[in-house]
Amino acid sequence: VGSGLPPERLKGRGGICKALKKMRHFLLCVGVVQAFDFASFDPLNAFLYTTVRCPTPTPDRGKCPRGSFFSGGACEPEPRSSKDWSMSPHCAVREHVVHEVTHLKGLLGWPQQIASLVTLVFAGPLIDALGRKPMLLTSVTTHTVSVALIAMACSLDGRAAFVVLLVIAFVFSGGSNAIFNPASNAMVADLSRGNEKLRGDGFVALGIVSQVGLVLAFASMYPVLKMNLTDYRDMWLGFIGLGVFAILLNCFVLRESMVVPEEGETQAKKSAFRRALAEFTTGFRAVWGDRFLRAFIPVNAFVFLSAGSVVKLLTTYEIGVLGYNTAKASVTGVILPVIGVTFTAVASPLIRRCGVYRLMAVVWAITAGGMLLAGLGALSPDLKATELCFWGGLAVFVAGSAISQPCYKTIVSTHVPLAHQGNVFAFTHFCFGGVDLALGLLWPEVFFYAKGANWRRGTMFFVSAGIILVCVVLYIGAWRAMPLPDESSDGESGTDAKSTSGDESDSSVSASEGDYSRPEYRPAPLGECRVTSDVDLAVAIAASQT
Repeated sequence: VGSGLPPERLKGRGGICKALKKMRHFLLCVGVVQAFDFASFDPLNAFLYTTVRCPTPTPDRGKCPRGSFFSGGACEPEPRSSKDWSMSPHCAVREHVVHEVTHLKGLLGWPQQIASLVTLVFAGPLIDALGRKPMLLTSVTTHTVSVALIAMACSLDGRAAFVVLLVIAFVFSGGSNAIFNPASNAMVADLSRGNEKLRGDGFVALGIVSQVGLVLAFASMYPVLKMNLTDYRDMWLGFIGLGVFAILLNCFVLRESMVVPEEGETQAKKSAFRRALAEFTTGFRAVWGDRFLRAFIPVNAFVFLSAGSVVKLLTTYEIGVLGYNTAKASVTGVILPVIGVTFTAVASPLIRRCGVYRLMAVVWAITAGGMLLAGLGALSPDLKATELCFWGGLAVFVAGSAISQPCYKTIVSTHVPLAHQGNVFAFTHFCFGGVDLALGLLWPEVFFYAKGANWRRGTMFFVSAGIILVCVVLYIGAWRAMPLPDESSDGESGTDAKSTSGDESDSSVSASEGDYSRPEYRPAPLGECRVTSDVDLAVAIAASQT
């Protein structure tokens, strides 16, 4: 396994603005695709709420469950204009509606994750064989098909047929996401070729554009959700139109970034499917051959599981615990990305100033702290205190998560040769998806219960924070105690080499000849965070953090 990016280059001068300019066509397409993807998130929840049915509730000592009111000795449904509307025209019990949709989405997550994992087996090899642009087009087209299937489900009356169509739609959605993430990451690596100082900034720019797309998506959907619709067919038809626009934009604006020798292009395309399973092992070998990545990827998978599982349930928590309606709950999708964009932009100078490895440990701890604060709010009987802690903790959580994403991508990129970026990113997403598939249902089915006692409502935050803190300890242990092996371009690990020269030019020559060996790795203490000149780094590269 060869080094994709010498670690000392991460401290060079770059700039987010320079990355935005160099990658402008790619980032424009990514922004539109992300806006298209995120725009359907909250409307999908609102649509599913309207499909829940239940018997008319009976009053208990003159009281009716939330979603209905007592009148004339019976429970009558709250009108759509009421803040206590059940969100379904067919069920007047709000807690039942929230519970049923949480359960349904948890079950739909299984086929979605399976489709994602299966697609990832082929995604990496195809990204590196067919190119980044064809695979990004495939991703956007697949997501558009998913939206079209949901639109078709609006016209079905039978519950069984409705669920089957949703399962198929979620399968297409899972395949789309599995392609988009590694393909976009690989394109950033391509576009920073020859100017490797921009790679960390490129990943930061990608994060910023994704967050901007998220803000635009949720802001545009707020008026729709405010209407408390009971029929979403016209809205899904509008999403199909947006998907077609995204496809055309990627066709005519996006440029292929992968460089393939002309004589090898035809053969690569012909053998892409035949070699898919074999080439997927390239990602595994790249990770397994690097002793640090061998520990880092599984740890990151559990952080991803813990953070992602909470994010999936945020809207449900706001509706079921804080009492928000779907429109008010969607405000989260506007406020939090603004925080995310701010701290994603800060990630680039922090990476260069503090070091990407040290920064990763710190932001993971911050993420866990935010979750603990949100969970502590659930213990309070005062709803205002619960709400205050939730929003404060969520802001801290998002800040840590926003910085951690470019850190993770930069760390993986430093350990992987450019030619295998697609395979390795696909393999890491495969690991994340596998852990999520195995354990993800625990959050909606076990760790979250809106009708429970105060401590029970905050369980999902406490569990996620605990897992992330354990991961921080394991990560620091691997980072500080595990020397990086010698690595060769053919993927075989050799013996540890001693640093014989601090001349950066020697390192460059060695890398160009395929010798990617590194000196024994011993990081500096966590507390040290300083700017180091390129000369100092060249002289002291054996002691500097990787």
